[in-house]
Amino acid sequence: MLSKIRDEWRHFLPYILATVVVLILIGRRFMTADASLPVAMFDDSSEEFSMEEVENASFDEREDIVVEIKGAVARPGLYELKEGARLYEAIQKSGGFLEEADDRLLNLAERLEDERSIYVPYEGEIEFEVAMETTKNSSEEKGQKININQADANELMQIPNIGPKKAEAILEYRDRVGKFQDVRDLLEVSGIGEKTLQNIEPFITVK
Repeated sequence: MLSKIRDEWRHFLPYILATVVVLILIGRRFMTADASLPVAMFDDSSEEFSMEEVENASFDEREDIVVEIKGAVARPGLYELKEGARLYEAIQKSGGFLEEADDRLLNLAERLEDERSIYVPYEGEIEFEVAMETTKNSSEEKGQKININQADANELMQIPNIGPKKAEAILEYRDRVGKFQDVRDLLEVSGIGEKTLQNIEPFITVK
């Protein structure tokens, strides 16, 4: 009886040993996988990528605004920017300043708001506006306007935006056509358009 049991045990022993070995190998694989989990969860490169994604998502959530750029820039017009954009970004989008732009009074670090309109002045415009305001105040104080039918070249050049060429053109018109009947007759003079007339009208008269 014992010899029979011994023979049967010897017959199954290789299978038992093989099963034990397989179980040991499987156990070691699971232990190795568990040990690697913390490394994968706290990998530095994975954490940095996540932070970058968060920053980009935050940036993209800013609303769009539309601003208008006018004056001495390469491409005046309407431009779409992100909320909180600064003036220099709008200038860059419009192609940058022209050579004759006067940016002295512009704050390029200014944050822009939706529907904002920015005018970039040309060189000499600021001085002209100051001079025009000074002349206007002086004329109002004296209660005098320059009679373009009687003024000589020097008197005509006291009018804002009237230089030697325009003064000469006014005198030539008077010699050729006669006296001005209305200040709007100045539009017939070479070099004088609607904008110029609008600027000088407060300082002139016809008598």
